[in-house]
Amino acid sequence: WQKNENGVGGDYQYDVQIYDAIHEEMGGANRLDIPDLQTRSVDSQLPYTVDITSGEVDKDAVVFAYAGQRWESSASPQCKVKKYKKGSRHMDCSFTC
Repeated sequence: WQKNENGVGGDYQYDVQIYDAIHEEMGGANRLDIPDLQTRSVDSQLPYTVDITSGEVDKDAVVFAYAGQRWESSASPQCKVKKYKKGSRHMDCSFTC
């Protein structure tokens, strides 16, 4: 969720759903506040946490990490990113297990 829009405060908020290879939901978080350039970990039934690092402004990439892998939303074939719409931006990212 875009910060300072639709009741969101000064930090970006993230709704995160984690799925396995057969698209069964394994975990996630809703409205996870992540301050600028900070990292939060999301638990799931997978062996490791998914770490998410927030940018400072809308055009900054969101950085993801899992089990030693690291990728950015804007510069990776692992992520499909849509534009902001009504304060929300959707991403679909994948990683290998």
